Amino acid sequence: MKKIYALILFACLLTFGYAQQPNRANRLPLSADMPEWARKLYNNDAALNVFELDRAFAPWQLKFDSLKAEVAKAGDGASEALKETFGYYKKYQKYYVRWRARVYPYLMSDGTLDFSIKTDKDFVQPLNQEEKSSGSAWSYLGPVITRFRQNDNAAQPLAPWQANVYCLDVAPSNPDVLYYGTETGVVGKTTDKGLTWSPVGDQYFTNNIGAIAIHPTNPDTVYVSEYPNKISRTTDGGATWTEVRNIANFQCEDIKIKPNEPDVVLAAGTSLQRRSAGNVWTNVLNKRAYDVAFKPGDPSIAYVLVENTVLDLCEFWKSTDGGQTWSIRSTGWITGLTDGGGRLTVTPADNNRIYAVLLTGMGPRVMRSDDAGETWTIIAASNETGLIGPCTTGPLSMTNGQGFFDLSIAASHTNADHIILGTTTSFKSVDGGVNYSLLGGYCGAFSIHPDIQEMVVRGSDAWIVTDGGINLSTDFFTLPSANYFVRINNMRGSEHWGFDAGWNEDVLVGGRYHNGNVAWRESYPAGDYLRIGGGEAPTGYVNPGNPSLTYFSDLGGRILPATNNLPVGSFNVTKWPNEGFFPMEGAEQKWDPRYMYTYYLGNGNQFWKTTDNGLTFSALFTHSNANAKIRYIEVSRANPNVIYFTVQTTGPNDGELWKTTDGGANWVQCANPGTLTASQRRISKISMSGSDPNTIWWGFRSGPNGQKIFKSTDGGATWTNWTTATLNNVDATDILHQLGTNGGVYFVSGSGGKVYYRDNTASDWVLYNTGLPLGLYGDFGGVFAKPFYKGGKLRIGTGNGIWEADLYTPSTTTLVQPMVDNATPSCGRDTLQLESYSVVNGSATYHWEISPAPLWISDPDIRNPRVVLGTTPGFYTATLTVTDANGTTTRTVADLINNLPLGNLCAADTIPGNALILDGSGDYAVPGTNLNLNSNTVSMTAWIKRNGAQVDFAGIVYARGGTTSSGLSITSGNQLRYTWNDAAGSYGFNTGFTVPDNVWTHIALVITPSDAKVYMNGLAVTRTAAHPAEAFDTPVKIGYDQGSRYFKGEIDEVAVWNKSLTQNEIRELMHLTLSPQNQPNLVSYYQFNEPSGAANDKVASRHATLVGDATRSISTGPFGGGSSSRQTVTAGGAITFSGTDVILGFP
Repeated sequence: MKKIYALILFACLLTFGYAQQPNRANRLPLSADMPEWARKLYNNDAALNVFELDRAFAPWQLKFDSLKAEVAKAGDGASEALKETFGYYKKYQKYYVRWRARVYPYLMSDGTLDFSIKTDKDFVQPLNQEEKSSGSAWSYLGPVITRFRQNDNAAQPLAPWQANVYCLDVAPSNPDVLYYGTETGVVGKTTDKGLTWSPVGDQYFTNNIGAIAIHPTNPDTVYVSEYPNKISRTTDGGATWTEVRNIANFQCEDIKIKPNEPDVVLAAGTSLQRRSAGNVWTNVLNKRAYDVAFKPGDPSIAYVLVENTVLDLCEFWKSTDGGQTWSIRSTGWITGLTDGGGRLTVTPADNNRIYAVLLTGMGPRVMRSDDAGETWTIIAASNETGLIGPCTTGPLSMTNGQGFFDLSIAASHTNADHIILGTTTSFKSVDGGVNYSLLGGYCGAFSIHPDIQEMVVRGSDAWIVTDGGINLSTDFFTLPSANYFVRINNMRGSEHWGFDAGWNEDVLVGGRYHNGNVAWRESYPAGDYLRIGGGEAPTGYVNPGNPSLTYFSDLGGRILPATNNLPVGSFNVTKWPNEGFFPMEGAEQKWDPRYMYTYYLGNGNQFWKTTDNGLTFSALFTHSNANAKIRYIEVSRANPNVIYFTVQTTGPNDGELWKTTDGGANWVQCANPGTLTASQRRISKISMSGSDPNTIWWGFRSGPNGQKIFKSTDGGATWTNWTTATLNNVDATDILHQLGTNGGVYFVSGSGGKVYYRDNTASDWVLYNTGLPLGLYGDFGGVFAKPFYKGGKLRIGTGNGIWEADLYTPSTTTLVQPMVDNATPSCGRDTLQLESYSVVNGSATYHWEISPAPLWISDPDIRNPRVVLGTTPGFYTATLTVTDANGTTTRTVADLINNLPLGNLCAADTIPGNALILDGSGDYAVPGTNLNLNSNTVSMTAWIKRNGAQVDFAGIVYARGGTTSSGLSITSGNQLRYTWNDAAGSYGFNTGFTVPDNVWTHIALVITPSDAKVYMNGLAVTRTAAHPAEAFDTPVKIGYDQGSRYFKGEIDEVAVWNKSLTQNEIRELMHLTLSPQNQPNLVSYYQFNEPSGAANDKVASRHATLVGDATRSISTGPFGGGSSSRQTVTAGGAITFSGTDVILGFP
């Protein structure tokens, strides 16, 4: 196996390391374009100050975030130059994040690194008798499997995007038995060839698993290397483990057992170690060893790739006495190319054949020997040193990718000319390594996760393991359908960087390291998670009032389907929290407990509020330190005007707690607790009472023994130390107050998988972790606690998946909280959604009362009724009564809803009024809900006034998201275009219509099952083709499609119909404002005449929010109220147009 966990990620980067001296293994050369902050990582790590380096890195991160947003905004239209620049910033950003994670366990509160201390997961020990846990046992929730969304693959097969697997071995004596090891310290076993996996050693292993080797004849004997020092062995199939070798900073990359003499084991790390009978280990080659192999059929001969630090070259060495002595073989070997590490492979199909793939400063090289390593030929070379590369077939186009971090090679056991190799994409050769086809990763037909970690071949079975999981092919990856299988069932080690849970409905979401975002709802099969997409963001949030709405910073809003075989929808979000990768250095979205679409977040050094579910935000606070980050937030249930948030400052380093009692108009800084230094306060988290806005807990990641968590009962003016000796040497990763208890708080630590509980009646903390694995940290240390009161459960998202246990004690005080989706209805017919955001104990019943009495309520005796207030303006009060195991509790929230504050704006106007003004840069209007038409008899009409040049395919009236991509757009040549079902035949169809500049122009799209008609000013052009029904499972955006496709100009009178309008209807209606009561098939209608706020839907309640700098201005469009009449003129004379008071004479 190969993993150096302290290694370089990219073609010009230094390895990370825990050693006090810089770890030079697998370092690729310095390059001219390397940023200065990255060059500092070539210094002695112990001499660095992490906080100073954070500041030096910060501008790079900002530029990376900006480029990431620009690429996402551009979508398919992103230029090659933009993508290349983004790739350059991305590789260094990922490198720094990984280096930062490696040194994190040794980070002191002042930013220095102390590698002499024994902290966190490297030194976790099993619990002693005094630490026995109380309470119920924890159980694993998932992901058990991850599957593709219906949007991405209609068949929804398993997706190999579940956990970062570093190593794998197949038992030579039984191909059904395999073991894997992950980056997060999980070792798993299967006895059915990967159909199901089970963890082994979860009370033993805690760190990166680097290599695995199974005994040649006894599959119960297995060797496993664990970063950074240890090799362990089991002789009972993983039930128990024993340490057999420990070398400081050994970083074992590979283990091989001698087939005919299994007492002999070779272990490749910072040296090459040989084990003999009696567990006697000998250093047989004092060089960094990358990969080792025995010659098939003749195990007296062994091979190894090693690092020559003097020449900065990867070398090939050979042994002819079973690995006892070694000598170099260099005939034909590369020279003059800097070392980036290498992997080698042998095959029983020709036991003299050896392949080696090497990473160099000039790109990958493939070496081949046909005489057992005596002579070599460079059989293939690539000059690609980037992350992805051109993805071409023929001569090798593989890149250095992330360096030795992702590198493997394997040869077929039946045909020595067939090999597979890869870094971020895997390639296959069938001509002995000369030419290559794409297999999978960033490119290729197989759905393999990018970032190849290990390849293993046993007979006809070929296995590829990646950052996402385990893949099996029974034909050496020839057919991507018939003989290819994803093997991830119950494969543990999914590393959550972000985590959140639902409230009334059981929903679990999270952003994961390497594997993007996942989501699960209680209506999905247990453990069966959807791969939502995205990259490696520490993200994932669930709307507590609408459980289908989830939020991911690298994707946007996502609407989870009711069942997992339906498409995932989308919605727009314009601002995100200060997310971070490290424990207590993340952020959150915190909801106003009264309003479903009002929430708060910290972005940069500002505190923001949205009242429209993330479309627009207003800043309520700006910190004086431009480098400050607003992190964690609490909003009082008892008084939502009381809000707290934590601040992490850099330059100077400090941590602060701020408070408002008037909803954000004024802010004060709370007192600092204890005698913590500024640096010790810097990383912290808060939790708040549900019944008292002045009771709050403040926990500190870097708090020394005796000062880890404090409690205030006077709003942060004074503090009581809640730390006891039980928390000594235990670092917090989260704290959580359990609402409805007598001050119950959870203190969560990834160190040893520990969860503690304490309340006001206790003088000490109680351990509560029975059943949790020792290794919860993962690579970055985040462990996030979330309650699910309805189910009586506590959940934690960890570096080893999601776990749950019963709440330590029931919440014996019911906290009733009414919630509504719309605080200020603008239309008397608006249907409001009520919801209970209450803390309940077990199952509950509900009763609602609204005063004054509403026009209609669906059912006052359910948890979440719908209500129509009607046309009576003013404030409405909500009273909610909840009956649960605690009894009956009632709460009244006065003036919860302000009905029609601007009057009843839902009636259609008969005058042009205002038009929507868009500047072509981030401006558009979008409703909050989908059309959900599921139809192919659809019409869209609008008046537009183009203002100058347009971005290519700028959306005018366009629905893109979920499974839908349909609407009207304009090209950079000002041609009117349409799209239906994202079909190339539609958006490539030339209508021949050129939209004039600064002239009001009427446009329309009419769809029937057999054709599409595009209209401009009443004239039509027809495309005859099948047009299947579109779901419209996403909102219709006005003035925007995706990426940078924003319309520039004015738009007015936008209408969507669930019918195919005729040309006569188009012509008769185009100059008239519409009367919805006379148009039964009119679905949505926007006139933009409101003085401010949303653009009301004059038909239903799909009111559209104005996004960006979208504004309104007086409309000069040629339309208004009235009537129209059509007559066929066949002869001269006076013709009366009935209903219009118009008589025209014809000659």
